[in-house]
Amino acid sequence: MTDPNFKPMHVTVTPEHCLGNGGLGRFWILPGSRDRAQQIAETFLQDCEVIASPRGHDGYIGKYEAPDGTVVDIGAISTGMGAPSVDIIATEMIKLGAKVLVRVGTAGAMQKTLGIGDIVIATGAVRDEGTSRHYMPLEFPALGSAAVVTAMCSAAQHQLEAEDEELKEGAQWVYDAGPVHSKDSLMAREFKFGPYAAEHKRYMEVLENLGCLASEMEVAMLFSLAQVYGVKAGCVLAIIG
Repeated sequence: MTDPNFKPMHVTVTPEHCLGNGGLGRFWILPGSRDRAQQIAETFLQDCEVIASPRGHDGYIGKYEAPDGTVVDIGAISTGMGAPSVDIIATEMIKLGAKVLVRVGTAGAMQKTLGIGDIVIATGAVRDEGTSRHYMPLEFPALGSAAVVTAMCSAAQHQLEAEDEELKEGAQWVYDAGPVHSKDSLMAREFKFGPYAAEHKRYMEVLENLGCLASEMEVAMLFSLAQVYGVKAGCVLAIIG
């Protein structure tokens, strides 16, 4: 949803940087950390160009060559932590012309079947944060784009099967797809600090019993913005605890 009159205040990406992939637009990877954005670019992108930002949200654009030889136009930029920061960065990127945005981050497991190093692909998110309600009512779900979710599940399955064949002991990780939890407070909601510890514990138990896979702090906002502006969004999370 390019806005030709929009002038970003936090990123220095331009509409031209968002072009690529035969009209589909450049695919943007959105980690929370600026260091992760740089690491993604240095590890995977060819002919990488750095788009420096005085706010610390440097953009990286380049090309990624898949194992089958397919070349894809990719960009990486950090959102910062939490829904309010995602609101700023993702909105600016969408206004500049980004059409496909994928959060890549970390999360805490909420199911005993998941361990450190496993992968969660978010199909939707519990909107336990305060920012997305300024865009749509709480009763409306925050959902990942079906095409992106399907593509990520296919890629994860392909990688898992490849590692099973290559390694004698098989792949050392599993993946699952399903709902995740997005929160505003890491310290209170996740770590149970403060006077409402018992209430937080019970709340998280309810989500666990309902099948929520993992807890993080950003994807509900990204999915909400994607639905509001009619762009595609996905999310893949590495379990770290």
